[in-house]
Amino acid sequence: MNKLKEYLRHPASFAVFLLVIIASLITVSAALFIVVYILVKGIPNFSAKLFELDFSSKKSVYAPVGD
Repeated sequence: MNKLKEYLRHPASFAVFLLVIIASLITVSAALFIVVYILVKGIPNFSAKLFELDFSSKKSVYAPVGD
């Protein structure tokens, strides 16, 4: 209640308070969107083959050096 009276005396302070709350909500929403987007796009690409401990040259990412 005391804070409400303070905001009534200083309306610019209330406006700044609202802007800070809105900015924090936008930031949290953007961070959650990024995390959910990464999980939705990434989880379908996981497979058991990804976690195998087979280090043969057949699965090599790099091309062999030629003569």
